[in-house]
Amino acid sequence: MPTMQSELDRFEQFLFEMDDVLEQFLAAASSAGFDLDYSLSSLESLEEYILGELTESGNSELVKNRAARYLGELFRKNVGGRWQLCLKNPKYLYYKLPVIVGYADRPIEFCPIQVIRNFVRMKRRGMLRTAVESHLEFKA
Repeated sequence: MPTMQSELDRFEQFLFEMDDVLEQFLAAASSAGFDLDYSLSSLESLEEYILGELTESGNSELVKNRAARYLGELFRKNVGGRWQLCLKNPKYLYYKLPVIVGYADRPIEFCPIQVIRNFVRMKRRGMLRTAVESHLEFKA
């Protein structure tokens, strides 16, 4: 079982790799014809790209994780906040997942990986944009 320190180390590695992973993700999306520029309007393209990659790629976890990083960075650029490892409570939905915090005047967070997982499961167009925009009202 991973220790708390190993979880924190993994999270630090997640942050350290962010730019390189996103650069690769954006290059792959661009070569597939998708323009991902961190704007809210790019979320439609992100949805299309994810669905296409899940169909073609054998590594859906890699696609979801990279898409979640992009969604998280888009959220930070448009809403605000910072990445944090959620360690609130072992029974909490986002426990040990990277979340965006500090963008609101109340203790709420945005969990990109959970939003991406929900989108992949439901495949409802516009879901990613709705998820981000629903937090704009809390912007500090």
